[in-house]
Amino acid sequence: MLKLAEMGSFIAFTGMYGIKCYYDKPIGYVAKEIARKIGFLKTRGGRDTGINITKAIEFIKAVEKIE
Repeated sequence: MLKLAEMGSFIAFTGMYGIKCYYDKPIGYVAKEIARKIGFLKTRGGRDTGINITKAIEFIKAVEKIE
């Protein structure tokens, strides 16, 4: 989700299955700033340590508000 907002696309493959997603309003580094602000992206000591999945909906709504 974060990569999709940052770059405009996300492609992942595992074995026989894959997923491709595209987003027509990529916002670059701003996506990471939003993620950190709302707590979607966990940080420890200045490094990103993972995703707080309970904040996913809040992150999506924040990204959708950007023009």
